[in-house]
Amino acid sequence: MEFSEHLKHIEQSKTFKFFALLKEKADLGIDVVSLITGELDEPTPSNIANAGIDAIKSGKTKYTVNNGILELRQAICDSLKDNLDIEYIPEQILVSNGGKHALFNCLYSLCGHNDEVIIISPYYASYPDMIKLTGATPIIVDTLQNNFVPNRQLLESAITKRTKAIIINSPCNPTGVVYSESTMREITDIVKQHSLWLFSDEIYDKILYPPHTHHSPLSVDSEISNRTVLLNSFSKTYAMTGWRIGYAAGPKELIEKAALVQSQTTSNASSISQYAALEALQSDDSFIETVVPNLLAKRDKAIKILSQLDKIKMETPNGAFYLFIHISNYFNSEISDSTKMALYLLNNHNVGVVPGSAFGADDYIRLSFAPSMDKIEVGVQRIVGGLQKLQS
Repeated sequence: MEFSEHLKHIEQSKTFKFFALLKEKADLGIDVVSLITGELDEPTPSNIANAGIDAIKSGKTKYTVNNGILELRQAICDSLKDNLDIEYIPEQILVSNGGKHALFNCLYSLCGHNDEVIIISPYYASYPDMIKLTGATPIIVDTLQNNFVPNRQLLESAITKRTKAIIINSPCNPTGVVYSESTMREITDIVKQHSLWLFSDEIYDKILYPPHTHHSPLSVDSEISNRTVLLNSFSKTYAMTGWRIGYAAGPKELIEKAALVQSQTTSNASSISQYAALEALQSDDSFIETVVPNLLAKRDKAIKILSQLDKIKMETPNGAFYLFIHISNYFNSEISDSTKMALYLLNNHNVGVVPGSAFGADDYIRLSFAPSMDKIEVGVQRIVGGLQKLQS
């Protein structure tokens, strides 16, 4: 059977692959702990969930306009103005089925064969394959030797005549790195100098640990607004991963093209999710203000348990809710890469993590500290026990 050329170089998401493997064990009644998926342990806040229920009860279950209901797009504009001091109009907003969908719509509208898109390694696992699906080529800028932070020299060394865009993600999944204002200014200067597009994935912008703050590229340099797309979603900030609702904010002409792509693939995002998202933006920040200190406590607990190991290396994350752990010192003849390590921890110690190869860093594993404190303590201790056995 022959399939599309587009699929030849596309791989299954390793995050979902390992989650499926863990779910198989759980369904057999095995006591497994998942530190795999990137979602808060808390349920969607009741006022947001009730807004979705009210939308169903009031009959708001029909098609909406493709770009998203006007009230939500206006609320997104208001939020961007309040949080980033950036002016948008509803025509510059595209509401999609999650942040990934919003990014893909824009990439597909802008990129094609002979184009190159720069991504920064370690990167969010879906970026390379999303770029490949457009026909473009992902170009990896490796920051493993630079504390996961790109600088001007690293970025400019990757630019060619074919370079169309750069994708950045701060706070970063999987590393938890938060770009400083000076780093962001280096990036915006490069975008201007080389007339590139910039995609700024800001999905974790509210999950920051003191004293760190979020710097959006347009807050640093508004001159690149005509070549910048901000991407965000409601998944992380409001515990709405399953609602599948996100957005892109950018130049009107690009948003129109991205909306055209969406209109011929999925059409509008779920009407129910849109009304829930509207309630999320119209409510205060009390939910995330409660969540962040809890995440900080779980981060510190995980780091304390991992400190029993003397052969791992890791940076303390300043945002998001992941630990990215260098574990190659525990490799041996049988466990020689991150995928085999993740399988070993799952099969032998009943704890799920994601191999670093999913993010372009095969000497690492990623664990989420978003689950409950009990799961963090049990799961991380299982990782420690598993690695200690390899050392003995």
